Amino acid sequence: MSFKGEGPGSDDDDSSDWSSSDGGEMEACNYHSLCNPSEVFSTLEDALWFDRKEFQFDALELLPTDDFYHALRFVNFCRRVRKSCDGDKVGQIGEFLREEIRKRMHEIVAPDDQTDDDYDDDNIKESLYKPIIDSDGFIINLDEFIAQARAAQDLKKGNENKTAADKDEGDDKDELIEELRSQITALQL
Repeated sequence: MSFKGEGPGSDDDDSSDWSSSDGGEMEACNYHSLCNPSEVFSTLEDALWFDRKEFQFDALELLPTDDFYHALRFVNFCRRVRKSCDGDKVGQIGEFLREEIRKRMHEIVAPDDQTDDDYDDDNIKESLYKPIIDSDGFIINLDEFIAQARAAQDLKKGNENKTAADKDEGDDKDELIEELRSQITALQL
């Protein structure tokens, strides 16, 4: 897999492309789209936006938990499904990935004490811990991915709660209006 840019010191050097690892040495930190790994971005936000815009695939919404290992398996699961996709499914990869995640969620969030019989594919348990892409920005900055997913899910819950509260408030207003109408009608008689 080739990376855009040439690394530190290149004309298109952007400090967001590089992440410090264990105390000083810098390593490439590129974010490959989960749906189209040939598309490489310098920020997590750009990669996530690309997948939402081009493939209607919202990884932040689909990440099952904020557990580090679940998130690691989620990223590697998406990469493995995408890598194994045949030509017919590539055009609909966002939809295909969503379906596979829903069907096989037990493999992503499976507790470590599950047996190999609990998995649909041989060796999937071990393979979900092995990165597909070297220096995968999603994995290098997994905590950032988890934090963004949690924030997006909290925002969605907040909007749903606000919508429900607005609906309840609207129902209360409708009831009040109806009660006032009946009182006015009674006074007119």
